[in-house]
Order: sequence, then structure tokens, then C-alpha cells
Amino acid sequence: VGLVRPLAAARRLLAVATAGWTPRTDRTSVDLEPVPIEVPTEGVRISTKILDASNGSPVAGAQLMVLRPGIGASAVDMNNLDETVIALGRSNALGEVHLRQPVPRGASYTVVVAARGYAPLISDGALQLGTDAPDYYDPWTEIRLQQN
Repeated sequence: VGLVRPLAAARRLLAVATAGWTPRTDRTSVDLEPVPIEVPTEGVRISTKILDASNGSPVAGAQLMVLRPGIGASAVDMNNLDETVIALGRSNALGEVHLRQPVPRGASYTVVVAARGYAPLISDGALQLGTDAPDYYDPWTEIRLQQN
């Protein structure tokens, strides 16, 4: 009985694994999401909407991650996101995602978007924040994902 996990926890774990991320082997417990290595106290609060490219419907459960400055798409290791993610968020039933951590101003960032059943997006320089960026910002208005 002690080894049985609730179905809800298993669904989240399967969704994360399907998106291409697996927990690091040196962990003693299963983390279902990468943990940002730095939590800035100041920065820009990023929000946007994630939609299905074919019909415009919201994509619930999509994960949006902002990587540290200098980490390009070619250097992304889906098994080691803990070392590269500085901000992340998961979309709600309306497709809205609000990153949990503020993103520091004055840099360019690689962005990763992954959702079960959709081709992941990884783009260098997809988020560029000048020193004059507003406190709350939607840089894309919407992100459209293609189904697999």
C-alpha cells in the first residue's frame, strides 16, 4: 500500500515525462517539474496564452520555461533542466500561463514550451527584455502549438 501513488500524481508524472523531462538520477524523491536554480526578487512577470494551432482552442497543462541567459536551444538537456530553468509556469484550462518567477530585465532568453500531444517548441532569443520592460508583460499574446 505504501508504494501506491495516487492516480493524479501519476498523471502529472506521465505528462512531464511525455514532454521530454525526467527527474535526475541523483534525487532521492521524484520532482514533477524542474526547479528554477535562481529566484530573482525583481523582474518582469510574464503571462501569455497557449493555443492549439489547428483550431485555436486552449491547451491546458502546457509547460512554459525560460532558460538562463546564454543557454541556447542546442544546449538544452531535457534531463538536466534543473540547472538551466529560471522561470516556469503551466497553462490552466483557458490556456493561460503565468510564470511563477519574475524574469530579470536586460537579457535575451531561450524559451521552451512543451505539452502532451504537441510538438515541443524551443527558440533562442524568443524572450528579449530590455531594462525598460514593464513589470507585467505578455511578449507573444499567444503561442500556438502543433499537434504531434
